[in-house]
Amino acid sequence: PPRPMDNPVAPPAKRRLLKLAAALAGALLVLALALPPLAKHIIGPERLREMAQKALTDALGRDTVLSGEVTITLTPWLGLSMGPVAVAQAPGFGDGPMFAARKVEMTIRMAPLLAKVISPGSVRARDVTVHLARAADGRANWDDLAAPQDAQAGSGWTVVPQPRAVRLDNVAVRYDDAATGKVLSVTGARLRTGLGQPFDFAASFEAMGLVPDGQLQCHLQGRASFDPGSRRLGLHGVQVETGLVIDAPLVPGGAVPTRVVSRLT
Repeated sequence: PPRPMDNPVAPPAKRRLLKLAAALAGALLVLALALPPLAKHIIGPERLREMAQKALTDALGRDTVLSGEVTITLTPWLGLSMGPVAVAQAPGFGDGPMFAARKVEMTIRMAPLLAKVISPGSVRARDVTVHLARAADGRANWDDLAAPQDAQAGSGWTVVPQPRAVRLDNVAVRYDDAATGKVLSVTGARLRTGLGQPFDFAASFEAMGLVPDGQLQCHLQGRASFDPGSRRLGLHGVQVETGLVIDAPLVPGGAVPTRVVSRLT
């Protein structure tokens, strides 16, 4: 006798439901692919750049210049890609930018924007330069950026610095302390963090100025957690590997250079 069919034909109602689901999925895919270029076409690239520049300027309380194009992205979330980006230095600390990056990419949570809140989901910055400074009277050029969010309420925009993941590539930091005369520079820094709380992280950098006539190379990885309320960062199970190269002899007639390697947990 003939064997019963393993996959009986679906009834018409079920077939129509499957076709409807497939059509909806296709429409959503087309909408997702078309949304960024459609928004860019409606708003215009120059207007989009002006809007992003003004939002960042208002949120940070510093003049922010976007000299390149701003692009809407949707891979995998709705976000912005921009660059170069430059954030002005604090008054009294020189004319150059405090922060500059060749390219910045971030995903943006859409709902907070309705309340004029910029809440990045993930941030990636490449070829970053940062100039930190402290004046002789103790003022630092980051004091206003570290102020409570209420201090920015007059601008209408606030920033909630709680990204889900951060990736920084090729970062150079210079720190000038006018009170002590010390200068510290960090080059080739990289930082990668994971998602969620707590998150995995890995970082590496080279530093000059920590010790006289010496250069420090550092690699570290572990887990961290951040408490937005207290602004405290917790570290767990961190492994640190350092290599210190000193160009001067530690004792008269000693070897040059001197290398000291350490591994800490």
